[in-house]
Amino acid sequence: MEVIASLLQVKLEDIGPISMAFQGEPRRISNTCVVFARSEVLSLMREGVSMEEILAALCDGMTERIKGLVRRVGVEKDFVISGGIAKNVGIVARLEQALGLEARIPPEPQIVGAVGAALFAAELFLRARAQPGPPPA
Repeated sequence: MEVIASLLQVKLEDIGPISMAFQGEPRRISNTCVVFARSEVLSLMREGVSMEEILAALCDGMTERIKGLVRRVGVEKDFVISGGIAKNVGIVARLEQALGLEARIPPEPQIVGAVGAALFAAELFLRARAQPGPPPA
């Protein structure tokens, strides 16, 4: 997303809203390799494709990638999207539509993983400290 935002000279936080302005089926952009995606975006720009369509295609491609990953691990009725992608309305809306579910978005989705890792580490530390023997290093 950052590479394409830089290429199109658009703010990262504007990608989602701009992508939602496009109506219809956008062209396809690679969802597996940023080098291929960048090349495809450059080609679309040379063809005169609108920024709205390019960003809609980018969000569609990312949504397809995420949908495939989600389906592999399973999805529950209540699901949470964390990380920076949760701040992209273009991907969140497309993912909700594709899965037929409403996503729960934490207030600060970009730090959820770090908070979870800290809680997990604290639990491991407390468990190790409760064990008899020498103190944990």
